[in-house]
Amino acid sequence: MPIPDHAIRTADVDGFRVVYAHQEEFDNLRREIFGDRAYRFDWRGAAPRILDCGAHIGLSVLYFKRRWPRAQITAFEPSPDTFALLERNVGSNGLADVELVNAAITASGDATSFYVPRDPLFWHWGDAATRAPWYDPEYYREITVRAVRLSAYLAGPVDFLKLDIEGLETAVLREADAAGRLAMIRRAVIEYHGSTKTPENSLPWLRDVLARRGFATAVRQGGRLTAEADLSRTGAWTALVHADRSRARLWWGFRREIAGRAAQKARRVAGLNR
Repeated sequence: MPIPDHAIRTADVDGFRVVYAHQEEFDNLRREIFGDRAYRFDWRGAAPRILDCGAHIGLSVLYFKRRWPRAQITAFEPSPDTFALLERNVGSNGLADVELVNAAITASGDATSFYVPRDPLFWHWGDAATRAPWYDPEYYREITVRAVRLSAYLAGPVDFLKLDIEGLETAVLREADAAGRLAMIRRAVIEYHGSTKTPENSLPWLRDVLARRGFATAVRQGGRLTAEADLSRTGAWTALVHADRSRARLWWGFRREIAGRAAQKARRVAGLNR
């Protein structure tokens, strides 16, 4: 059942006009992407090649396009309802060089089960190809969606990979590694989803394979750099794994970010004291 027009909301985000359906979800995504800059990376060229796996309604696409208007982006989103909003947000903002793919990223590339709310206005955490810890058949239904392999889109260099696929991270990277395609990726941010329901999705394995393929990695949780041993693992939990071919560049980016936040805080304090 598609989202009814009367339920569609609009907002201005960094100069873009955005349509969305769920206020809390939208606020969380805007804070993560534009406030915390979860997908920030350093790039000196004008047109980075970006794969956005799990693009949702497109806020990450808008973030990349604000920084690099000539970026070449392929964005994947399997949910039919969410994909419709993604199409509207890309089209209405006149974004060029954006390929939209209505498909999940899986290891097999075969059509796959996908779990979405029975009521499209029911607020929830991400739709998924796995039965998330909050899955309840009373509120969710199973549909079948098209799927593709990540390796199929790594025929050439990719400057940045964003991977947010709700628990399939390890399986998808294992497939790309077996195909010998991880060498095509220069930088990545992977949202890792931890849960007792998906023990095969292993954070240590994920970081280990990235290290073996030449990446330096660091983990953030709640907007803070966190040692893997200190991660909060209560219930369904997430962490961002940042990966870069250059350890110096990875950590220099974090230092710049920390310094920038400190400067912003100092300006706010100075404004309050006037």
